Amino acid sequence: MVGVPKEQPDNVDVRVGMQIRLIRKERGMSLDMLASQIGVTYQQVQKYESGTNRVSASTLARIANALNVRIGDFFLEEESVSETSFPMPDHQCIMIARKIGSLDPDLRRSLADLVEALARKA
Repeated sequence: MVGVPKEQPDNVDVRVGMQIRLIRKERGMSLDMLASQIGVTYQQVQKYESGTNRVSASTLARIANALNVRIGDFFLEEESVSETSFPMPDHQCIMIARKIGSLDPDLRRSLADLVEALARKA
């Protein structure tokens, strides 16, 4: 319809999309890699991650399988992320992970290697 404002994404859809993106980046997986594993285009994954498009239950199950997490992990609040199957103990870790995701892939890999080495020594 002409003149009808576009509906804003639902907060739950945005939250699920943010969690998909956070977990995907934590796993070091590109948009293309996830898209090919779940059978959609990388543009579609971008739309899921932004909350622009809702993720169907079957697609969410494929995403969870590809990322090796439980479906419920996509619905947790940031404060509850430490309860998920991936190690992210607090809010600061989540914020760091988001920033690391924007780094050059080679630099990101080097940083991940450093963090792994530090964790082994801890």
